[in-house]
Amino acid sequence: MIRILLLTKYDETGASSRQRCFLFLSELRKRGFVIDVQSFFNSDYLPRLYKGYRPDAKAIVRSYAHRLLAMRRAGDYDLIWLEKEFLPWIPHLLEWGAFARTPYVVDFDDAWFLRYQNHPLALVRWLLGRKFNGTIRKAACVIAGNATLETWALSLGARRVVQIPTVVDTTRYKISPVTQAPFTIGWVGTPVTAAYLALVHDALRQLCAQGGVRLRVIGVPGFRLEGVDVEALPWSEETEADLLSDIHVGIMPLPDGPWERGKCGYKLIQYMAAGRPVVASPVGANVDIVSPGKTGFLATTTEEWVRALDCLKNDLGQREQMGLLAREEVEESYSLESQIKKLSDILKDSPMRS
Repeated sequence: MIRILLLTKYDETGASSRQRCFLFLSELRKRGFVIDVQSFFNSDYLPRLYKGYRPDAKAIVRSYAHRLLAMRRAGDYDLIWLEKEFLPWIPHLLEWGAFARTPYVVDFDDAWFLRYQNHPLALVRWLLGRKFNGTIRKAACVIAGNATLETWALSLGARRVVQIPTVVDTTRYKISPVTQAPFTIGWVGTPVTAAYLALVHDALRQLCAQGGVRLRVIGVPGFRLEGVDVEALPWSEETEADLLSDIHVGIMPLPDGPWERGKCGYKLIQYMAAGRPVVASPVGANVDIVSPGKTGFLATTTEEWVRALDCLKNDLGQREQMGLLAREEVEESYSLESQIKKLSDILKDSPMRS
């Protein structure tokens, strides 16, 4: 029996914590792991952020206090399973003193280190720009969500790096034919990431001008794009999969920047799990997830986006075939079932490797 303390960034309301950590808990416990969870931010943090409110100062203080109390109990466990960092905005050396005797594995699903390295304040860059160097080197294992993050961890001297993509529970996604009009292009995300839709504004406007095309935005109620027929819906874990099953194609536009290259393509995996073809920017993990001409298309220019989406709109046979192949790809490589053994082995072996 291995006792694990799981330290997540968010509770289950945060997509990264939900998909990288909480999703695995039931299966891991069935395999004999005893796992206690402590989340840094509470369930109010992200809703406040997305509404443009400043974080609640008292709640943040409580978050640090609760995390420090959890870290003091680290010696009661065989292993710490850490999402990104122990204490946000605190140098690694100060973190290290609280848990030095307990081995840990650390999980990254985005280029979080850039928040410190590229911070506008020189003092923050000086204090925290190299924060993750120590975290990476001292970890029994680094779990990387994509090849970009794996390369980064290895460059910092990680002892062991294992790549585990962000996954979905495919039992939640039912494949059903979509025949109703209009042709619905789907996107799921947050008010923060909705800015990426500006990259395909012209393409969407051209398609909507032809008639019979709609953009379904899940997670940003009230979202609008000039000249685009937008159906903006709230997100909930209960309705997300059903809403995605009603789209015809899913999109993931991204600029080619260092932060975006660290993303794990979770949107694409969701669309594909629902049996839908995808169109995405050829950035980061998107290139590994999408098989052009098989499960979807990669597009950079407005012309490429219009051509890809128009093709899927007008060719029902290709759209359905791509959707089935997309679902098969998720089941094989991006599902809970396909990755649980790999994670289980890491958690089982890491206490002995330290």
